[in-house]
Amino acid sequence: MNLDRWYKPDGDELIYHYCRPEPFVEIVRTRSIWVSASYTMNDATERSWGYSVFQKAAKAIEQETGPEFVARTASPVIAGANYSMLMIACFSLDADVLSQWRAYGEDGRGFAIGFSPKLIKVPAKQLRVLYDEDAQIQELIRNLRHIYQVEK
Repeated sequence: MNLDRWYKPDGDELIYHYCRPEPFVEIVRTRSIWVSASYTMNDATERSWGYSVFQKAAKAIEQETGPEFVARTASPVIAGANYSMLMIACFSLDADVLSQWRAYGEDGRGFAIGFSPKLIKVPAKQLRVLYDEDAQIQELIRNLRHIYQVEK
């Protein structure tokens, strides 16, 4: 499962939200950070990337579980991709990262707002990002195996 990636804040640690000047003004004015539709982010391919990783994991486990299981688990994944709006807010544990300034902080002209992660109240698990594709595939294979075992 994803237990090793669950984000659990340590003590007084801060998280940072990098943004352009205009969103910074709105965040200060409204005292809130809004989530955005995934397709409006600077990398609109994140959702299709996730599906491609799912396809690789499903293919890797198909001989073990059978094509019926793969088709059954793929169905809600496809439906979710086609009929839902994935909303995202991005945060960093690092206050000063060049790639974050470039991608989100208007190439250094924006802001990195630091605040307590305890202020975030969302009805979802907060996970640390996993960037390595092979690790993503292995994590999904473990999750699919778990589902398969529970269904047996």
